[in-house]
Amino acid sequence: MHDLSAFRKAEIPPPAMLARKPEDAAMEEEALRELLLLLKKRRYAFVTPTPLSHSRILARDAARPARDLRDVFGWNRPFSPDLLDRSVMDCLKRAEMVEHRADGMMRSRVRVSSLDDDLFLHSSYPTVDRDAVFFGPDSYRFARLIRQELAMRPARRGARIADMGAGTGVGAIAAARSCPQACIVMTDVNASALRFARINAGVAGFGAGYVLADTLDPVAENGGAKLDHGGGGEVLLRAA
Repeated sequence: MHDLSAFRKAEIPPPAMLARKPEDAAMEEEALRELLLLLKKRRYAFVTPTPLSHSRILARDAARPARDLRDVFGWNRPFSPDLLDRSVMDCLKRAEMVEHRADGMMRSRVRVSSLDDDLFLHSSYPTVDRDAVFFGPDSYRFARLIRQELAMRPARRGARIADMGAGTGVGAIAAARSCPQACIVMTDVNASALRFARINAGVAGFGAGYVLADTLDPVAENGGAKLDHGGGGEVLLRAA
């Protein structure tokens, strides 16, 4: 049993608390949700490489603009205004996720990666902003580890699984797919991460609790095993 009271006091239900512009939070999140659903219908898939591999791929043909959805949302290349159809462009505009460049081209301020049947919103390339939300090879390894651990140690009905430093929510979503009977809680010190995690989980079909925390290690005083991944997230498997 682990005490999650350090999280509960900071619980943040309203979406507006996580958005950069609180007054537009609901509209922006709905637009991003619609974007993921549109990409799902179009069977979009992109396996994100390491940042170094990403930079090398772009450097091979740095001047080439985007030609398809993978270029726009995966490789994050600049695109001409007429490349995307109206429905996709409308989602980007309503979410305020379009960067207008001086050369007349546009660039998405969000990327989308795939893991099995799920899509994950995360930050544009390169992930240098203070509140950047990362997704990469460590995310795939972490999801695989979660599935393996929960297959060996299934969570009982009513168990609570806390994903600490949830980022895009990849660990929590992997846990929810492995243990649909568990209660999932995602925590992070980054409000932008929780915003993306909530959208990703919703499109994946899972509900969860979301907690904006002051620390990512509230169980240190209570003991307990955690699984850590290089992207900064942890999942507490033996949850209360």
